[in-house]
Amino acid sequence: MKLAFKKKATSFFGKIIKLWTLSKYCHAELVFSNGEWFSAREFKGAVSFCCGVPEGETEEMYDFIDLPMSDLDERYIRQWCVKEQFREDGTRCGYDVRGVLFSFLPIPIGWQSAQDWFCSEICCAALQRVGWFSGYSAASVSPAKLYKLAVKEIGR
Repeated sequence: MKLAFKKKATSFFGKIIKLWTLSKYCHAELVFSNGEWFSAREFKGAVSFCCGVPEGETEEMYDFIDLPMSDLDERYIRQWCVKEQFREDGTRCGYDVRGVLFSFLPIPIGWQSAQDWFCSEICCAALQRVGWFSGYSAASVSPAKLYKLAVKEIGR
């Protein structure tokens, strides 16, 4: 399993995230060993899986971090991700625009959606299911911060 970090901002929020966080990363994805990619995507407006690199993108647009974990942990994360695509009423979880806009402020004001996700938030929350990044609020993790946390976690 890997984390993929998009370097090239190709969307409005991607450009905002890069500027706001002063980072080279604007988006994060989980990449499962079966080749499926998972995240909350602005251009789809939803939380979803895709087979391979998202449409219109290339692997060269991303940096990757291999995540050392067991097959069982990866399976558990994937099951959680499958469930998190949908709200309790059965509708698809969306891209949390409000969460993106307010999550990186120095003062946490908690304006994230309780039902929708943004990319680094859902990736962080998924990995927290198997003990990664404990002590962090997933809603406060930007793609750049997720990258730093992953490098730090792997170094332990």
